[in-house]
This record gives sequence, C-alpha cells and structure tokens, in this order.
Amino acid sequence: MAGIERQALPQTASTDELVEAHRGRVEARCGDGAVPRPMYSIGELWEMQHRLQELKNAAKARLGFVDHEQIAAVMAQTSAGDSFEQARKDEEFAAELIRLRQQNFSDRSAAS
Repeated sequence: MAGIERQALPQTASTDELVEAHRGRVEARCGDGAVPRPMYSIGELWEMQHRLQELKNAAKARLGFVDHEQIAAVMAQTSAGDSFEQARKDEEFAAELIRLRQQNFSDRSAAS
C-alpha cells in the first residue's frame, strides 16, 4: 500500500531481532531523505497507529474494497438455516459483494 512499508518477520523473531529490523529500515529511509518521528508516550504511539490505519483505509478505498456497512446490509437480508441453505446464501452474499465492488469501480471511473 502506498505510504506503508511492511516487513514480514518469522513469528519466532525475538524482540532484539524486531528492533534490529526496524532500525535497519529507519536507517535506509533516512538515507532516502525521510525523517524519523520519535514517540515518547503511549498516546503518541496510539496516534501513529490511527494515522497508519487511516493510510490503510484510504488505500483500500482507492482499490474499491467493500465497506462494513455494505456487508452488514447484505448480511441483514439473509438468515441462517440448514447447511445447504446457508451455503446457497453464502454464494449469494459473495456474488453481491462482487457486484458492489464492480459498481464501486464503475462509479469511480465515471467520476474521473
């Protein structure tokens, strides 16, 4: 996603390995002209986490991901029954999500 760099480390990575990997990325980015943003409190950490989530949400929105309200609206139209009926409804739900996503893309194209 634009503006977000992701590092994948093994689940077994130690805290020292995580810190080392982070510092390596910070140093590399500083070489590219970026300036690190130090955090001195848990409040600043949470603010950063919220900014990161906003970046992720904006990137997903640009891709046309379906939002939670659309999912809830489709789910409200279905009720759980036997497993065969539920499987049929799950297929309908997936088809509706695809339709909404395609509509979202065409709406964005028309607006451009």
